[in-house]
Amino acid sequence: MNDSNVDYGAIFIWSLVLILFLIGMFLLVSRIKQWLKAPETTVGTGFTLSDLRQFHKSGQMTDEEFEKAKSRIIEAARKSVAKPAVSRSGVETKLDR
Repeated sequence: MNDSNVDYGAIFIWSLVLILFLIGMFLLVSRIKQWLKAPETTVGTGFTLSDLRQFHKSGQMTDEEFEKAKSRIIEAARKSVAKPAVSRSGVETKLDR
C-alpha cells in the first residue's frame, strides 16, 4: 500500500469524533447514575390526620395513642417543610407555604 493514498487528515478527524462521542457517552451515563442515586424528598408517614381521627372515633385508638400519633405526624410535616427541597439537578430550593 502506498503512503500517498492514506488520508491522515480524515483519520485524525474521525478519531476526534470518536473520542468526543465516547466522552459524551461517559458524561451522560454518569449523569444518569447520579440521577438514579438521588434521594427522594418525599416523606411517607403512613397515616394522615384524617385516618387517625377515624381510628380514634371508631375506638381503635385511645386518646393517648391518638395524641402521640398526631404529634409525630405534625412534627414530620414540620421537618419536611423546614428542610430545603433538593431537586434532581442538585439545586436547593426553599418551600414557601
